[in-house]
Amino acid sequence: MIDRLIDPGRLPSVEQALMLRAALLPGDAGKEAASDWLASADFERLGKASRMILPILYERLRQDGFSSPLMPVLKGVKRHTWYNNRRLFHYGGEAVHLLKQAGIDVMVIKGAAMVIDYYYDESMRPMEDLDILVRYSNKRSASRLLLEQGWVIKNKHFFTDQFLEEGLFEIGKALQLIHPTGIHLDLHWNLTPYCLGDLTDNDFWSAAGESKFEGQLVKVLNPADQLLHILVHGASWSTISPIRWIPDAVTVLNRHSEFNWERLIEQAQQRSLTLIVGNALRNMDGYSQAIVPPSVLSALDRIAPRIFERIENLHLKQLGHKGLFLSILTIVSNYLRYSRNLSLLDMALLMPRYLRIRFGAKGLSQFTSLALAKIRRHLSRKKQATKQTL
Repeated sequence: MIDRLIDPGRLPSVEQALMLRAALLPGDAGKEAASDWLASADFERLGKASRMILPILYERLRQDGFSSPLMPVLKGVKRHTWYNNRRLFHYGGEAVHLLKQAGIDVMVIKGAAMVIDYYYDESMRPMEDLDILVRYSNKRSASRLLLEQGWVIKNKHFFTDQFLEEGLFEIGKALQLIHPTGIHLDLHWNLTPYCLGDLTDNDFWSAAGESKFEGQLVKVLNPADQLLHILVHGASWSTISPIRWIPDAVTVLNRHSEFNWERLIEQAQQRSLTLIVGNALRNMDGYSQAIVPPSVLSALDRIAPRIFERIENLHLKQLGHKGLFLSILTIVSNYLRYSRNLSLLDMALLMPRYLRIRFGAKGLSQFTSLALAKIRRHLSRKKQATKQTL
């Protein structure tokens, strides 16, 4: 069961790469990959990440006239995706309506934005939650409205009251909420965890377009900003490999023959994301035919990454590992990103406050207690794992 449900990683596995080529490559290359996958496909052992690209793969196979005993199963997955997304959009639409009635601008992002602005088909893009973005200045009022309407904070018991009252809104980017029906919604006030603060997303909002979501006009990202968000969101290791970013990225580029690569480069440079964006664009190689101009990769390579970007890149690649070193690297990486525009002196002075907020402590003594407790739990888990291997 675990093998079928969990598909960890950062980049596609060998089988996932074959599936992606079958779904995305045009002409004979795509058909050859599709034939190879169908010849060896074991649907019962597909992980969760792999299942998330089945609808787009099915549509490609159907259009190319492939015949296989697996096709009815794939069709069922696509229908289930439609049903799940309809429930998600219905209750999410109620949340969007509530916020808009209160005068709060709403931008639909991630999977829902891809559905309404690119795929135009609610059965093509599996989603586990709905993601919406509000302006930074509206983050508290928007979260309060939704909580008053019955939405509850997901895994609230994991956080201290101090962190929920103070730290989340300063060093977090979103509040994960659950509707009484079980529907999940992520309320974002910053688009990415790498760029936080009240002014960070202003140009995303000013360049945004509009689209209809459940009969309501909502904001959607400019195509270049949409691609930036996809590339950045798919950069790190996850317990469920985020490989669906690849079909999303290819779809955005295929929809816009006159894509604004200059804006993508400028946005990546402005936010110190050129290393992440450049690596992601290279990782798309093999799933599209010359879709990324070499000049774009050269332009990104010419922008020297800052030291904290290099540390961050090392951190993103190692998130699948566990240990005290990785925990420390996570904190250091996040803090360097959080304080990237400060002087060395200001960075040093801000560190104690950042740690207190991150751990949800009211003061230095409570922070020390929480930190020591985390270290003890880590050492205890490591000791138990050692005993099990003996």
